[in-house]
Amino acid sequence: MNAEKKLHLAATLCVEVGQHSVAGRKSQNEDAIGIRIPDGNLLTTKGIAAVIADGVSAAEAGREASETCVSNFLSDYFSTPEAWTVKKSAQQVLSALNRWLCARSQSLNQNRWGYVTTLNAVIFKSHTAHLFHVGDSRVYRLREGVLEQLTRDHSTQISEDQTYLTRAMGLDVKLDVDYKAVSLQEGDLFLLSTDGIHDFLSTSEIQDELSITGGCLEAQCQNLTQKALSAGSHDNLSCQLLRVDTLPTARIDDVVQQLTELRFPPFLEPGMVLDGYRIDREIHAST
Repeated sequence: MNAEKKLHLAATLCVEVGQHSVAGRKSQNEDAIGIRIPDGNLLTTKGIAAVIADGVSAAEAGREASETCVSNFLSDYFSTPEAWTVKKSAQQVLSALNRWLCARSQSLNQNRWGYVTTLNAVIFKSHTAHLFHVGDSRVYRLREGVLEQLTRDHSTQISEDQTYLTRAMGLDVKLDVDYKAVSLQEGDLFLLSTDGIHDFLSTSEIQDELSITGGCLEAQCQNLTQKALSAGSHDNLSCQLLRVDTLPTARIDDVVQQLTELRFPPFLEPGMVLDGYRIDREIHAST
């Protein structure tokens, strides 16, 4: 890595990541996971994104629904205008994905359970983590040794063995997504998991595993899935870990505020001096 690249990374957000997904005791894996860390200007204007989705097993196309949501979100979010906020960009993409899922479901003889999946997306930008949540997958944060669940399950327990989703991608044309913005600190560790893991491990068990320092995050993800399997998990198992190593030296919102306070330059004429440059003649001028 050259010195210029090192300087760039030192001045921007730096996150270490790891992820793991297995079918478990099921014949196929209907979970989907993905993380994108862009290069260049997109790292500043759009941030880092992690997405996890759990396709509903009772649905006819749960696997395709989860894979489509993860891959398309990671592609479409970074294609939205850089001037848009994180919230606006993500919500526009999620609404479009939900409409697509519902339309696909209608083609399956009006089967409302055709293309249905949970979805959690976390976007790290500047000093803030933006959370988008629908379903019963979860987002946790470990800070200074304390594990906190940042999302609330959208599900209803109707019996000891049966739980139904009350909200999910593709379940209804009208999409209701929980949004939360939380401040970041260096050392914060975020966990995204599907119910195949957190339904079979207690909060203290998850916290004990995440509190182990110095290890590889991908190995920790593998340990969590193995522990959940040993605890009797009969579902697909997926999780992602993202640890904030360094934060930008300046908040992007502060930079934008400073830029908006600057005055516009006057109309340029020959002989004027602007930022150390003298205007010789006008070649072209436009708004």
